[in-house]
Amino acid sequence: VLSAATVVAKHTSALCNACRLASSKTSNPVAKRHFVQSAKDVANSTANLVKTIKALDQDFTEENRQRCVEAAKPLTDAVDELTTFAPSPEFASMPAKISPEARKAKEPIVSAGKAMIDGACHMVTAAKQLAVNPKDPPTYQLYSNHSKSVSEAIKRLVSSIK
Repeated sequence: VLSAATVVAKHTSALCNACRLASSKTSNPVAKRHFVQSAKDVANSTANLVKTIKALDQDFTEENRQRCVEAAKPLTDAVDELTTFAPSPEFASMPAKISPEARKAKEPIVSAGKAMIDGACHMVTAAKQLAVNPKDPPTYQLYSNHSKSVSEAIKRLVSSIK
C-alpha cells in the first residue's frame, strides 16, 4: 500500500512541475492562475490521500480503506479538471512545417540513407546464404555487389550532408 502512495506522490510531483511549466509559458493571466491553482489542488489532495494511505497501512480496516476511497475522490476530480483545461488549443504544441525548399534539400540525404539501409539488408541476406553455402560463387558475387551499393550510398550520403 505504501508503494502505491509513493507512486502517486511521484506522479503528482511530475504533474505539478508540468503545471508550473505551462503556467510560465502562457501569457494569459487567467490560464497562469488556473495552472497554479490546479497544481495546488493536486498537491493538497495528494497529501491528504497519502496521509490516509499511511493510516491504512498502520491499521488495515474497512473504515480506513473507505477513508482512502474518499480521499482519492478530490485527487481524481482535480486531475480530471486539469485534463479538461490543459488540452485547449492555446496550450497545444504546433506541429512542425517543412517548407518546399527544405523538403527538396533533405531528399538527397533521405534517398542516400534509404539506399544504404536497403543495401545493408541485402548484404545481410546474402551473408546468411553464404553461411548456409560458403562455396557458392554467385552468392559471393551478390554479396560483393550489395557491399558496393552500400559503399556508394554512404559516399552519396556524405556528399549530400556536406
